[in-house]
Amino acid sequence: MTLQAYPVRLEGGVVKSVDGTPLPEQAYAMLVILPAPARTMSLEEWQKPFDAFFAAVQAHPPIRDLSKVTDAELSALVHSARKPQ
Repeated sequence: MTLQAYPVRLEGGVVKSVDGTPLPEQAYAMLVILPAPARTMSLEEWQKPFDAFFAAVQAHPPIRDLSKVTDAELSALVHSARKPQ
């Protein structure tokens, strides 16, 4: 899986790219809301936290390859994560 980052804005509940770049159709996405107003940030400034996140993810690969986890194991992991701490 390849992750891609696009600078976007929300308009009336619709996600639109900042620079007019077409977004992939039928793609799954994770929406991250930036604490600073994006319109005051350059694209380079906007990209920095994402680059740091991707670097952290690459530095700490997943402990388990979820493609090799059985349905029963995955279900147990989900139930374990939902338990109040």
